[in-house]
Amino acid sequence: MPRLGAGVSEQHAASYRRWEDADVLRRAGRWRGAMYMAGYSLECALTATLMREWGVTNLGDLEDILRQQHGSDGSPFTHDLERLFSLTRLGGAVMGNPSPTPYDRQVMRWFRASNGWVVAWRYSGSLGARSDCERMLGAIEALVRKVRASTWPGGLIMAADKALKLKINQALARRFKSSRVGVFDGYLTNVHAIVVSDAFEGLPESARQDLLWAVLEEELTPSEVVKVSLALAFTSGESEAERAFADHVGQ
Repeated sequence: MPRLGAGVSEQHAASYRRWEDADVLRRAGRWRGAMYMAGYSLECALTATLMREWGVTNLGDLEDILRQQHGSDGSPFTHDLERLFSLTRLGGAVMGNPSPTPYDRQVMRWFRASNGWVVAWRYSGSLGARSDCERMLGAIEALVRKVRASTWPGGLIMAADKALKLKINQALARRFKSSRVGVFDGYLTNVHAIVVSDAFEGLPESARQDLLWAVLEEELTPSEVVKVSLALAFTSGESEAERAFADHVGQ
């Protein structure tokens, strides 16, 4: 009997659906559940990409090829994101580069953040933290985008609405005085926003997130807010701010 969802089109569709599930859970404040679903979105994107790279249409045929190439480590029937990513062309290239380029380092930062995913979260009673959720989903979103772009040319990388990006940029610059604001394309037509402001000084990550999202929800319509899939808040003295901007410019 064929395995459920073992075809390339099913894995591809499952990646989108699990991302939609993750986004719904994130917006409902179910941080751990959102992170859990997002991990499956990445897993399915990786297996679909591997099938495309090897020219097969189901996981059974993919397993035969990968086992011939990599032995017991070649099975795609795994939740090990590191193993799956390393088997893709993109993962193999950046993980095996002894002299990584800035692009390689950016991809690896996204991967390391994504690789914090834990399958056993399905047994956890914790709601998780919003800051952890935002960072992991942002990394998974960026990594899935890069993985798909390397194998699924055309139609998968779409720019966000320019008018919406401008509206978000102007709103954040107006509400956070003397700040640095960046608004970037996210996954599909979603938007990422980064704000560096002294208004966040002394605030824990959770309070920063609450403040930033409160502004977005005040300034945007509900249909516009749902297009913002990542919002990051930093103070001017944090090195992570420069890294976040560099990562997004590198996309």
